[in-house]
Amino acid sequence: MLEAVIFDMDGVIIDSEPFWRQADIITYAKAGITLTDDMCRQTTGLGTHESISYWYHRYPWVNISFDEIKKSLFSNVIRLVKEHGAMNPGVTQLLDMFEDKGLKIGLASSSPPELLDLIVTKFGIKKRFQVIHSSDHESHGKPHPAVYLGAAAKLGVLPSKCLAFEDSFNGMLAAKSAQMTTVAVLEDHNFLSTRFDFADFKIRQLTEFTKEKYEEVVKSMKK
Repeated sequence: MLEAVIFDMDGVIIDSEPFWRQADIITYAKAGITLTDDMCRQTTGLGTHESISYWYHRYPWVNISFDEIKKSLFSNVIRLVKEHGAMNPGVTQLLDMFEDKGLKIGLASSSPPELLDLIVTKFGIKKRFQVIHSSDHESHGKPHPAVYLGAAAKLGVLPSKCLAFEDSFNGMLAAKSAQMTTVAVLEDHNFLSTRFDFADFKIRQLTEFTKEKYEEVVKSMKK
């Protein structure tokens, strides 16, 4: 039986993935690496350490530290979120629905705690999450399931009784590895791709997750 819902942040609550790609391009240029928007999509959904390591193994740099890269990334993303961040359609309606159903609600993200707090405060939804959990507090980031397992533990719910909303391949791997039922929120090109067929459910935007879809999810979890 469904007892809790856990949301990813980037790409689900807020369309911040473009901000992360812009921040990647700006930051890695300081290390002498020229990235394109398409190249930056390769690390979508990864934890911060995993993302930085990904580029370092491909283009080793010597003139800037990992910590400087990390600080620059966060600084640029925070600036872009403050200036341009907007909540995705359907978030408030889903929170209302899940609260009415008496479900626990959590957030499990690769973003740092400071950014998570900024976003939920900016949108006025901070108090609607019983748990806000960052992979910064885990030994591994996504696609490792640690952040989802940690969020479920803090909610006091078995992972198998959680529903996770994700938008990235790496995030889906994390949620599925945690043995959660998953909803993939996908852009058109990903929705039509077989790459995300391992998700339990697929939608193009949160507004498609209706009461009927909720009942379909609950029915599937009873089997």
